Parts: sequence; structure tokens; C-alpha cells
Amino acid sequence: MFSFSNKSIVTEKVYRAYVNTGKVSKGIITVLAKKTMCGVELTSQEFAIFCGLTAEVNEEILKLTKK
Repeated sequence: MFSFSNKSIVTEKVYRAYVNTGKVSKGIITVLAKKTMCGVELTSQEFAIFCGLTAEVNEEILKLTKK
């Protein structure tokens, strides 16, 4: 379905920006949705973003499953 490298997509800079603003790019939401769909374990920072933006990630999962 999707392939992922072992490298986290959430850099320290991205995570700090999320902590300060509560926002991430659409691309981050999409990758979190794809990782979740495939059962790929999230890093602690990815999981924190997932928890804070669950509705957005779930919405992206819905869009991806309709494609």
C-alpha cells in the first residue's frame, strides 16, 4: 500500500512548531494517516501530534480510503 523509511517525518523543528502553534503541514497529516492505516508504529513526537490532531488525521484517512 504505502512504504516508509525508518526515519521519522517529524523533525525537532516541526515538533517545536507544533508545540508552539498546534499546527502542522498537510503533508505531515497525510503521512501520519498513511502510517496509521498501515499499522506502522509512530514515534513519540508523531504520536503526540496524532493525539492532538486526531480529527484531522481521521479525516485524511477517510479521504485516502475513498481514492
